Amino acid sequence: MVTKHLTSGYYESEKDFRAMEEGKCAHGGLTDNYGGGGPTVGGINKDSATVIMSPHYYLHHTAANLSVKATIKYFEDIRTALNDERLFGKLIGIEISETSSKMVSSKAFVIDTTGSMINSIESIKTFVEKLVKKNSNETLKYFLTPFNDPEFGPVKTFNSPEQMTAAVKELEAKGGGTLSEKMYAALMETARKVPESTAIYVFTDSVSKNCRLLPSIMRIAAKKNLQINFFLPGITKKPRMRRSRSSSSNSGLNKCESEESIEDFRKLALATDGQFVVASGESLQKAAETLTDSNWQRLKMFSNINTPFNETIEFDKSVKEVEISMNAGTSGNLNTVRVDIVDENGTNAVTGENILISNAYSKVFRFNTTDGSPLTILIDGNNQTIEQIDIKIKSDISPNVMITDSDSKKSVRGALKPGQKYDITITCASCSDISKIVIARCGDNTPIMPAKTPEKCGRVNRWCVKDIQLPPVSGDNQFCISYAGNFKNDDITFERIAQQKLTTSALNLNTTFSTETESPNDPGEVYPNDNITINYSIENLGESDDEIILKVTSSQNLPMNYFKDPIKIGKGKKALGNIYITANAPVGSIVDIEICATSKSDPSQHSSDDYTVFITDPNADLDAPECTVDYSTAISCPKNPKHCKNSTYVVLISFKDVDSGVSTVNYPRGQWQIAERNLFHSSYAINHTFYAMGVHSCCDDVEFNVMDKEHLIGQCTLEPYQKSLPTAAMTSSSSSPPSMIRISFFAVIVFVLSFDLRV
Repeated sequence: MVTKHLTSGYYESEKDFRAMEEGKCAHGGLTDNYGGGGPTVGGINKDSATVIMSPHYYLHHTAANLSVKATIKYFEDIRTALNDERLFGKLIGIEISETSSKMVSSKAFVIDTTGSMINSIESIKTFVEKLVKKNSNETLKYFLTPFNDPEFGPVKTFNSPEQMTAAVKELEAKGGGTLSEKMYAALMETARKVPESTAIYVFTDSVSKNCRLLPSIMRIAAKKNLQINFFLPGITKKPRMRRSRSSSSNSGLNKCESEESIEDFRKLALATDGQFVVASGESLQKAAETLTDSNWQRLKMFSNINTPFNETIEFDKSVKEVEISMNAGTSGNLNTVRVDIVDENGTNAVTGENILISNAYSKVFRFNTTDGSPLTILIDGNNQTIEQIDIKIKSDISPNVMITDSDSKKSVRGALKPGQKYDITITCASCSDISKIVIARCGDNTPIMPAKTPEKCGRVNRWCVKDIQLPPVSGDNQFCISYAGNFKNDDITFERIAQQKLTTSALNLNTTFSTETESPNDPGEVYPNDNITINYSIENLGESDDEIILKVTSSQNLPMNYFKDPIKIGKGKKALGNIYITANAPVGSIVDIEICATSKSDPSQHSSDDYTVFITDPNADLDAPECTVDYSTAISCPKNPKHCKNSTYVVLISFKDVDSGVSTVNYPRGQWQIAERNLFHSSYAINHTFYAMGVHSCCDDVEFNVMDKEHLIGQCTLEPYQKSLPTAAMTSSSSSPPSMIRISFFAVIVFVLSFDLRV
């Protein structure tokens, strides 16, 4: 609490083993007696929502919600690291069938419903229905986000495949404008709503408006380990916009709505280990049955291939199945080239059964292999350029790659800061050695740095490369991690490309967060309508001057003000500025804020940062009700407790709550008369003193609980045979020190008379 760093409170049972250090706090609460003189005063305990048990009870719900998210994140990290659903199921005590895929979670569908989709919408409905029914027992939730122009959403959630397919069947293709649609806005909203490890399927035939959202989408997808797949039923819809010669200052924005931005879809699919496929009709239905299989590992990848092309692909003996896919981008030239895939005997291995998709934009082939025989890809064309060739495999060997910050040791996904140091760790239970790690542009065999030889780290089969620094990079800034090694008990060498992709940039964004008021305990907590200030620094590490566009978004659409025009930054220079945000969200809200700086001339160059903010009530009811034993006749009970059965004593109690008012009372023993009980829950109950009189057996202790409207509890207790019992003995668990008031027995008689008159 003092240092605002994560710490654990010292508990009573620990004091004999280790004394509390300076600057540390006790656990606190009714059950903690660290000081030895009764319940510890103060402490960091937030375990319950009552002041009796937890000094910081008012932070209980915030802490509980955060702990749930942290627990889910913890198990998701283990699940991702294992990359085996059956093994993870055994770990948590759930038996998963042998036919299950290794990673299962939720499925989300983002569907273009503009008029140009009218010839494709029925095929898409069938695709979704087949995909939803496939492995439906392994899917936790379904999400559907339709988009049009200018509308998109909302993101709808379904718990069963029947609900999902019924909702998809109601979609109609109609309307829309003449320009590109709002796919990016719909995709970003979906990415925010879905849980971690969700597979998202996007269906559209057009480029999207507002590609400035793309870096934020990539950042969210990386943090949540989302897989984003694009299925395009042809690329038929072209944006129509006027460009004047004088509009060169807007060329960066126009590029966002040009045909070239379809390439961003492919890059987003590649970055999230998803699929980018152009298919329609029967090909789309076949894709639903096959291309959505999980457990594929990338073996090789080639980009911007000039024909003719001749490449032999070697496979290790762990490979069971091979998938070779080709994408032509927007050129649609695959029908003008000849593709042959031949085995080691020179025989063409392609048959009708091997072809999943074959059109001008996409070709996908699948082959079964059990002996590790090589395949050679031959493409004959007249200097045609093919956008991408991907070779994926299915194998029982599943190494896991993790990137962490060298200093903080925190796991990192997605964008890396240029110049910052990172560690790469590969865990492989079936490996005897990892011999090298190479970082290169995805599809390019030229590394951006020398190959690294990892060292064994830890007792398990884990290999590490430490303190890697990515240089600032202009142009294509998407990088793949490839690695090679050997299997245990065998001399077989294997190669793989890691699922996780890296990006860096010629831009470096750094931010700091502050508020105008001092929030309760955490920099991430703000009050409703509090003013948030985010200071930013954007550094241009590129080779030339640039114009940068700043984009700030929040999950609750908070009001914000910042400089939205392009920011001119010279080579090697920095630009400083402020973002002003009003925390206009309900108490208890958790708000995600994303800040992204993007090059206007090259949107692939971007740098991002984000914050998670908790909206806290500044006027929270922090004080439990006050409860005081004003008088008792317990001293008249027999001196010997064994003779208590036929004796009673009278207790007079007063109680009030100064903040939200008394709501209810309860007592496990005794007969009580409570004056003005009908005023509970009313405004009159705030800071009003109530009285109660009870008659108890001398064998019983008094326990009288008072609850206010915020469910905080004050308590009066009295033990008739407590040692050195005073005439007005009492205890109180309220936050304010109670006072003892000695009154005569006559006052009890007056109370009874007044109670009878009111009733």
